[in-house]
Amino acid sequence: MRAALTNFGSRGDVQPYLALASELRRQGHRPVVATSPEYGPWVESHGLEFCQLGPRMSEVQRATMAAEISAAGVDHSVELIKPLLSLVESTLAEAFDQLKALCSDCDVLISGPEQAIAQLVREVLGIPLALVQLGHFELPVWPDVQKECAAFLNSFRARIGLPEADDYLIHDPQIELYAMSRHVISRPSDWPLNRHLTGYFFLDDDDWQPDPSLLDFIDAGEPPVVICFSSMIHENPEAMTDLVVDAMKIAGYRAIIQQGWSGLGRRSLPASIYQTGSVPHSWLFRRAACVVHHGGAGTAASAFRAGVPSVFIPHYSDQPLWAMHFHKAGYAVSPIPLNQLSAERLATATAMTLSQPVYREKASELGRKIEAERGVEQALRLIEQTI
Repeated sequence: MRAALTNFGSRGDVQPYLALASELRRQGHRPVVATSPEYGPWVESHGLEFCQLGPRMSEVQRATMAAEISAAGVDHSVELIKPLLSLVESTLAEAFDQLKALCSDCDVLISGPEQAIAQLVREVLGIPLALVQLGHFELPVWPDVQKECAAFLNSFRARIGLPEADDYLIHDPQIELYAMSRHVISRPSDWPLNRHLTGYFFLDDDDWQPDPSLLDFIDAGEPPVVICFSSMIHENPEAMTDLVVDAMKIAGYRAIIQQGWSGLGRRSLPASIYQTGSVPHSWLFRRAACVVHHGGAGTAASAFRAGVPSVFIPHYSDQPLWAMHFHKAGYAVSPIPLNQLSAERLATATAMTLSQPVYREKASELGRKIEAERGVEQALRLIEQTI
């Protein structure tokens, strides 16, 4: 089976597709991953075929976060979507042509819901489509955003001979897979039969080797707190670094700061704080006391899979939903929204998490269940049965 896999988004939005592509390859299929050009070296480092598609996501993320800051935290308003559409517009026609050409000899297109051109290619070619969802399914659909995106795409749809659409969403895929755990969230009773919870998609890099200085830091004391905001962009990375360092000083914990797309920690730091670039979550989180993160579903899953608790600092999108979900289920202390974050609040939340054994116990129990699900294997079986 020749399969094209694509999604539009940050590294965390793309990584599950690499995991699925790797499983496809292991089972004798021929996958190709089509996504933002800056992910090319990463995709190819896993021995996967790559096709660049669309704008650089770091530019999209910066524009989106800048718009959110200027809009004073009003989520999902039309003003937040306009910078993203402006960046997409310059690459839309080329990306459509590239994905169409790529899919012309494919048996299935596997896409995320944010990759709007997947719907266009599907309509033009009639290719079977498997939709993989990563976001919380209770995230509301905002009519003003739907209308703005539909208006943007309809002018392009007319150019390629497609009728107008009311929205930009992918409708009626052959199969719809939610890459999340049934132990985290229950399958709604009203779902159609082609919609499935599969378990998370994890991408492990067994050949990765840590920097010796990172190993030395970890071995020099108690397990550190890991601060990981991944592809989140902060208005003032220096101020965010100061806040995190101050919080760890107040709480009295050693910590590892991952730079992420903001470039946190790129300065002189106390001996109790270590700054690092990209490190696989599957390796780093197992060595952490807890993980302070933004609340993306994949990052949370990686933390719980490692058997360590989380402190949630949701930034935007469905992150507040996941953060509150885990808190209500008893896995985490109350989340701290980014616009309410302070060194004192982070220090208190971290200390509460580490001083109460119930959080580690529940995280460890959940991790064993998540590990046993084998999400990518289940997803591939379902795709093979359907396609």
